[in-house]
Amino acid sequence: MNIEPFFVIVHLVIGLIAGNASYIQRRAPHNTSSYPLWIYSSWGSMTLSFTVLSGVLAPLTTLINYNITYTVLTIIEIFIGAFIVGFLPIRIKLIIALIGPVILFYIFGLLWGFWYF
Repeated sequence: MNIEPFFVIVHLVIGLIAGNASYIQRRAPHNTSSYPLWIYSSWGSMTLSFTVLSGVLAPLTTLINYNITYTVLTIIEIFIGAFIVGFLPIRIKLIIALIGPVILFYIFGLLWGFWYF
């Protein structure tokens, strides 16, 4: 089994962004003064939902392109990325939430073969 570092880094980043969006969606309604107003707008809801959905799309993409072993490794990498979010300060989490959808758009374009790295 040959694990490429590109896929490890990509899935860790997906886990980081998806875990961050999940964290913000869970905490923002209870601490309204701690989060900026764009989190509560329709743009914030759509982008945070898209980034959480990416945590589901990544293992499905891996399952279609490779086998179940790589899919399990992808899920583990996503959980590790989501675990890392807990150690970041809130300002970094907000920056990740702001630029996360653009990063995920590029990453999924690479994974689905729309463009090459």
